[in-house]
Amino acid sequence: MSGGPVSADPVTELPVVVVPDGVPVPDGVP
Repeated sequence: MSGGPVSADPVTELPVVVVPDGVPVPDGVP
């Protein structure tokens, strides 16, 4: 997992998108 911008690739990243703030949010939520 990168510590930069949110990755739009769920294949290489976790199913949960992690925002730069470090707060995990459901996939599809900005």
